[in-house]
Amino acid sequence: MANTITVLQTTGRLKACKIVSRLSDGSLSVKPSDWAKNFRLSTIAPSNIYELAECIEGLSNNQIIIRGIPKTDVDISSLMRRIGRNDDPELTPNQNPFSDTFANWLMIDIDKFESPHGYDIRNKPTACIEYLISLLPQQFHDVTCYWQFSGSSGISYIDRPNKLPERLSAHLWFWITTPVNTMDWRKFAKAHNTLIPGLIDPAIYKVVQSHYVSSPIFEHPLRDPLRLRSGIIQKDNDEVDIDIPAYIAQHSISKLPNGTTTKSSAAKSLNVYVQAVGYDGYLLDLG
Repeated sequence: MANTITVLQTTGRLKACKIVSRLSDGSLSVKPSDWAKNFRLSTIAPSNIYELAECIEGLSNNQIIIRGIPKTDVDISSLMRRIGRNDDPELTPNQNPFSDTFANWLMIDIDKFESPHGYDIRNKPTACIEYLISLLPQQFHDVTCYWQFSGSSGISYIDRPNKLPERLSAHLWFWITTPVNTMDWRKFAKAHNTLIPGLIDPAIYKVVQSHYVSSPIFEHPLRDPLRLRSGIIQKDNDEVDIDIPAYIAQHSISKLPNGTTTKSSAAKSLNVYVQAVGYDGYLLDLG
């Protein structure tokens, strides 16, 4: 089933990615993505994980995607702002154009999660991603995943090539058998974080939240310290078959064990929760 995905493009010379450069004093500069007020709108329509990966790889460094889609009364040929639609009668459709929808595509945002000993995004990129996938519910484990390291990943190695391995920051993209809306994905992230605190960033699950998809720009003479920033891990299944409402109901915040209330507590060893219940208990709770 094809999904219409909203692509927003900045105007002028604004970039939707980090820019890494060397200043005249020798220090490293990491310029964040430019803040854009107005965007030009287009769409992509993948129907499986492979088409989704191809579409994302084809986007430029001044484009982002969002989960919201424009309402039918929006003039998509005009510039528009990245604002979620509400019922304010004084706003024109293009002033507040987006609403939520049920979609088969999913991006899971993981930010600075502790990596196991020996895992380094420079020399074991795929193993690092496989590790992160192993922390998701079991329904995700044997499913094809398109992945990206985040824009900040690896930058610290430019001036400190011998530093300890970075924590893992990545975007994991999946195709879901049953379409799910944005709010339920937000609930899912919070529910799963009761098992592994801080693993999934729920902030990405807002109707107009930016999904940044472009690698950073490294200005001459700098080079990307990572040999691989994205790829596809192919598995036997290409779709995640999971009952999201049931999963949310099964993992309430009250199930959070003592000592696992923050990301830092989860980052010690594999995570405190696994230590508390054992790996078999952890797999059982993942569903």
